[in-house]
Amino acid sequence: MKKRFTVQGWYGADNVGDEALLDGIISQLRSRFVDADICVFSQAPDSTSVRHGVPSLWNLPTSTSGMFAAPTLWQLRRAALPSLARLLRTDVFVAGGGGIISDHHPGQLDGWLWRIRLAQRLARRVVCYGVGVERILSEAAGERLRETLIRVPMISVRDEQSRSELARWGVEHNVVLSADPAFVLTVDSNAPSTLTEPGAILICAVNRFRGDLLDRYGELHAEALARFQAGRSQPIPVYLCQFMESEISLKTYLAGVPGFRGALPLYKESAAVVLRTLADASLVISTRLHGLILSLVAGVRCIPIVYSFKVQSCAQTLGIEQLGVEFGDGLAWPARKPEPERLAAGIASALSAPPPDRSLLDQLRARAQRQLDALEHVVSTLT
Repeated sequence: MKKRFTVQGWYGADNVGDEALLDGIISQLRSRFVDADICVFSQAPDSTSVRHGVPSLWNLPTSTSGMFAAPTLWQLRRAALPSLARLLRTDVFVAGGGGIISDHHPGQLDGWLWRIRLAQRLARRVVCYGVGVERILSEAAGERLRETLIRVPMISVRDEQSRSELARWGVEHNVVLSADPAFVLTVDSNAPSTLTEPGAILICAVNRFRGDLLDRYGELHAEALARFQAGRSQPIPVYLCQFMESEISLKTYLAGVPGFRGALPLYKESAAVVLRTLADASLVISTRLHGLILSLVAGVRCIPIVYSFKVQSCAQTLGIEQLGVEFGDGLAWPARKPEPERLAAGIASALSAPPPDRSLLDQLRARAQRQLDALEHVVSTLT
């Protein structure tokens, strides 16, 4: 019998990482449940439907009051009601993937827990799939997390740090250590590349730094690249990769770097185009988690800029943390003095190193299948 899966994550925001993650989830579901009826909740349903080839509806609200906050009844009918109707018909509500479990921003954790509890109240089977868990800062938030997630039959986490954090709050029996669903993606050699100069260095930034932190972040990249390029007779081309539109702010700092060519708006592209573009590069310097993940999938060397536990955990898993530098945002990771000389040395070292070990990618893909096996068990219990 055809099973209905409804997926709710951070989709429709033109974020390369989240969209790649969704591609991985859809690929996994279709590989195991051939006739699966998949619908994705999104903040841009039309775009999501075109981009991923699945039906899409508006995101679920994050609270009871939010459900009725629409300025007109027409908007309520257009947004919330069709999504609620889909939820009532779904067999499995898939919360994830990505870093959805965090209390670092007001309302973020409670909004996700409300959606999960709503599905539970409607007697829908709920799973958390391919999620990351940031350090929970509030004791009260941790208690609310435990009360909700101990009733979820399967939670797959993408790294050991996430599993440890859930265990700290008493959520253990239903947790599966897996891997980010984006690891199951593959490079399509027929997909176009947006990179006109193969062998370039690509910078994958994040948009969360402001003020003095943004200055330090930009100066770290600019000084490190200038140091590296100074020792070369011919500068290597450098591009800024926009995984989100707002990441263009780093362009100002890179403008004076020898070899800097401009920005690649990858947020407009499919995962296939992003992977093909990364595969044409010689090196990726990434503060973004999925910059690391997609670089390994594309078979290109990568240097991490560690600003949070999720990036640290991934860099350790990939065995590349020693090449990068730590950079704090004052929240998830303690601030440290930028080390441009270390990053410059890491660039030189990475470019002379062999490509990533493909056996590691095979291991992570195998690990990513654990969550699919666990999901299949949950589906088998449906009547």
